[in-house]
Amino acid sequence: MRKRSLRLLLCSGYAFLLYCLSFNVLAAEVTSVNNNGSVMHEQVCTKIEGRLQRLKCFDETFNTPIEYMQQKTKVIITPTRSEVWKRAFTGESTRKNKRGFNLTYADINNKKADMWLTATSKGVYHSDPSSLLLLAKPLTEKTSKNKQLPILMLSCLDNISRVEIVLPKAIKSARIGITIPGNPALTQIWSSDNSGFIIRSGRGLTAIEIMKTMLDNTQLVFRSNSAEIDGLYFDTKDLSQSIKPLRKACRW
Repeated sequence: MRKRSLRLLLCSGYAFLLYCLSFNVLAAEVTSVNNNGSVMHEQVCTKIEGRLQRLKCFDETFNTPIEYMQQKTKVIITPTRSEVWKRAFTGESTRKNKRGFNLTYADINNKKADMWLTATSKGVYHSDPSSLLLLAKPLTEKTSKNKQLPILMLSCLDNISRVEIVLPKAIKSARIGITIPGNPALTQIWSSDNSGFIIRSGRGLTAIEIMKTMLDNTQLVFRSNSAEIDGLYFDTKDLSQSIKPLRKACRW
């Protein structure tokens, strides 16, 4: 009986030893397959020409931990020019007379339709530090042709009076102070549109008051805390005549 038990014990031990040996062989084969697969994948990675794609291939092969970094993307927003801007510069490009204001109708066959007067700046006035005089810095014909200049636009749209300065370049200021010479002078806060290309006063009665003040002089010089506006001057000599259709349309 004791011999039989001993024989069973030896057989069990031998079976367990065979089981362990077979497991190790299988594990070695799996490891070999994995290693061979990595080697083969590595060889594929070395043939990739793109630097980033090759690096990604190695990371995936060897399970390299990747640290994702959130990068700040700089968004560049290009200001868009509104219909008001296009209306002003189109009106000036089609003018026939070189001086004064140019009248444009939305519908040439309907004199009661929307209309606007436009005039391009004639230059910039600046103060002489040594005196109280204002010196004009006119723009030459060559400069005018090669450069877009600010435009003053007076309009009657939907029977509402409006005054706007249309700029060739956008400004950052949302609100600026403007003084219009007259008797008496008129000082107001004007605002820019979302694009920064249009500076406008209040509509309706406020705009009418501004236009009436402009009629007091043959030359209009804007004073402002904005460098883009300060000193701009316009020829208003014939404005009282040019503005008659607009006054009639907006009934003032």
